Amino acid sequence: MTFHNQKWRPGCKEAKRQADPLISSLLVLLKTFGYSASVRFIQKHFAVAVLGGLLSLLSGCASQNPRLVLDTIGPVSGGRANFLALSKGFLQVHSATYSVNSGGIIYLPHTPYSVYSPEGKRLWGVINHVGEDDNRPMTIEIPPGIYVVYAQSDRFGQVKAPVLIVANKTTAVYLEGRGMPNPGEVSKADLVLLPDGRIAGRRAEDTTPPAKKP
Repeated sequence: MTFHNQKWRPGCKEAKRQADPLISSLLVLLKTFGYSASVRFIQKHFAVAVLGGLLSLLSGCASQNPRLVLDTIGPVSGGRANFLALSKGFLQVHSATYSVNSGGIIYLPHTPYSVYSPEGKRLWGVINHVGEDDNRPMTIEIPPGIYVVYAQSDRFGQVKAPVLIVANKTTAVYLEGRGMPNPGEVSKADLVLLPDGRIAGRRAEDTTPPAKKP
């Protein structure tokens, strides 16, 4: 699924009215033709240096209406939630890639994604690559807790992936390529799978927040 025919969030409606003609045109492009076609248009008509920022804008201004919702994914090495931990954890999202031709060399940077609170508040937009010649997804550092990731997969369009972040551990979500590498001795029941059988990540062990004090 692409962003085609999705509704705009209220904040982006206002931004669209106030934006300069270039940004307004790009938003109309996204709404009319979808995410993939918009990426191809930007690649053809704009400098590589501005591509990532424009993609981040387009990704963030579409409503979240995923075709696929995954079970909660936790740290690759396992681990239970400690929502009171002072140390931060790490998140890595292997989102769908797009092609960039730089001097005859093809690079496949990862598409941007958004991180929301469980209550639906948008917290961060992640461009997900350092430069257009960066084939690796970014690793971001965030406080322990439960979050909801909205990212593009390579076969299933936009995906909603709840994630558990544990202090000093990395939670990785795999939505492209061959999926998560060999998980070793982790049982199938402890894995979150995509519909085609690829591994999206390790199932979170415990997502129960601490009880509130009376």
